[in-house]
Amino acid sequence: MKKTAFVLVTILIIAIVSACAERPTYESERGNEPARTGEYVEVSCACCDGHVLPIYETRVWDTDYVERYEDTINVMFDYDWTLLSTEEIYEEWCRERIEEYLLCHLAYRERVRSHDFIQWTIEYRDGNGNIGHVVLNNRYRFHFQVQSHVRENAFAYISEYYLENFVNTYIGEASRASQARVSVRFASVNMYTIDVRERFDELRNKVDEYQALLRTPDGAIRLSELTPANAFSVTPLKISISISLDGYLGADSYSFEEYIMSKAENMMESINYFTNDTFRGSITINFYRAEGGNPRRWLNYVQGERIHVDHQGRLGWYIVESYIGIFW
Repeated sequence: MKKTAFVLVTILIIAIVSACAERPTYESERGNEPARTGEYVEVSCACCDGHVLPIYETRVWDTDYVERYEDTINVMFDYDWTLLSTEEIYEEWCRERIEEYLLCHLAYRERVRSHDFIQWTIEYRDGNGNIGHVVLNNRYRFHFQVQSHVRENAFAYISEYYLENFVNTYIGEASRASQARVSVRFASVNMYTIDVRERFDELRNKVDEYQALLRTPDGAIRLSELTPANAFSVTPLKISISISLDGYLGADSYSFEEYIMSKAENMMESINYFTNDTFRGSITINFYRAEGGNPRRWLNYVQGERIHVDHQGRLGWYIVESYIGIFW
């Protein structure tokens, strides 16, 4: 029994090591390994009785990201940016929880260390002249933080713009009972949307490489040019518009629903003109009739052209492919 268990554990370790070896490491040259300084302590392992592990309590990160990625930052903001602040931050883990998390057989050592790192705040203006702020720190990879900023700030602004200037203008006029939501995301593929595994791996690798190259001048997202109109030309994104309408009487339901669909089509004509036929995404309209019955309608677009898909999940496939030769 013990021999069998040992063999299984050995096979598992080999599989994990092999998987890690095959995974591309885009920032292997980053040179940002923390200096292992600070108090040197010994802590009891949470899973091995009597086993004591030595750890460095504090990891110090001292790479100057602003200096290292200055060329990329210049491209991102067209040389028009201001460093507002440089701050040293110390995050300390609760010492009482160290033994709970420190498991020598799992990669949990990172969770019990304190961290001493540097954080920078950069001010810039987008393509419409709006002021934006990017917060970077040297504890996490540069391109991950750029993606996070784009999702949480630039995409949020684009979402609000489309909601106010298109959805509320066209659909809000049609019914006060409408509820709408606009979500903006990076284009991506999901396994269930693709029939051929090799093709999935190929597209996923293209997307992963694009994201990793955000740290380079050639791959930088030009945030100083980004506007709601040209967003699809600056970064590979998709927009999903969801509209729900309820409270209308069934006697006029068909004519009302067709009227809403015509308004949605008019809205898309306006969006296509606004984006110069680069829009990629969908409009989902949920109808909730007063007497029951909830029909749902979709309008799907890739590069401003309406398309029909046999499953909504496949739309992501077509959107990712439409960016080949542009971003990947």
